[in-house]
Amino acid sequence: MPILAHTADGNEAGEGFGERAHPDGWRRVFDEFSKLRVCMAHFGGFASDPNAPSDAWEAVVAGLAMNYPGQVFADLSYLTRAIPRHPESANRYIAIAGLQATLDRVPDLANHIVFGSDWHMISKERDNEQYPSHIEGYLDEAGLGPAEIERIFVANNLRLFGLVPGAQTYQRLQDYYQTKGTAHFDTIIALNNS
Repeated sequence: MPILAHTADGNEAGEGFGERAHPDGWRRVFDEFSKLRVCMAHFGGFASDPNAPSDAWEAVVAGLAMNYPGQVFADLSYLTRAIPRHPESANRYIAIAGLQATLDRVPDLANHIVFGSDWHMISKERDNEQYPSHIEGYLDEAGLGPAEIERIFVANNLRLFGLVPGAQTYQRLQDYYQTKGTAHFDTIIALNNS
């Protein structure tokens, strides 16, 4: 089962506490636990520099994803810069340029990005039901093609949660649903075949 980690310098409990969520703190954990999968939440905002400097949190997450393949995923949850009428959308170009620059440097990164919503946060935004479409537009504007966007919404999430054939979780669920009826498991099979 993967871990979801808040890796954004925001929503901090006190001054300076946000820095405790810096993704670089996970290196020791990945070195020690080689099978652990972590989804680093709130990727893609690119705080200020559209060139995504090497110390930007997103660049650190991208580096971790490449150094620990299969262990590190980054979700696009509550990415306010992608929401058209949100005050942060004025900085949408920073997020798009930052993602483009990061993908140019780390082309395989698209295999480690997953769609996420942070539903309790996004639900307070106007037109929140359009969030998947906003993320799709953000990814498209950053230069990702339809197949890559589909992978971010489906296949990468299946890998993150171990819901692909051959994974331990997949096998455990398959065994369970063989005794209970396969209706729910059929959806997982269909998603893997899409």
